[in-house]
Amino acid sequence: SVLHSLANPEAPVTHFRTGNLETLSRRPQRQEVDTVEALRVWYRKHYCPNRMRLVTYSPESLEHQIEKVQHFFGDIPTGSEACQGPVRSHAKPVAWPPERLGKWVTIL
Repeated sequence: SVLHSLANPEAPVTHFRTGNLETLSRRPQRQEVDTVEALRVWYRKHYCPNRMRLVTYSPESLEHQIEKVQHFFGDIPTGSEACQGPVRSHAKPVAWPPERLGKWVTIL
């Protein structure tokens, strides 16, 4: 919460929260929203394996690492139609520009 309070209010990072009992359970129940189904719908639309990156680090040869990667990850589908579009950049506006840094925060 403190980190978010110091961020640029226009930056995407300030709009994301993990949720709590109220936002993830009680409010959806009052609004008759099935949160499990809502998450499934979001997942099908936004889970984009083709936008992910995989890093391997091993004493094994590069060729062997590539073989393992192809074996374990080669059959992952590319995702929904929405995944095929351009990737949105979250670089601007900057979340913590210089004028928002260097602040002393006292937490009581």
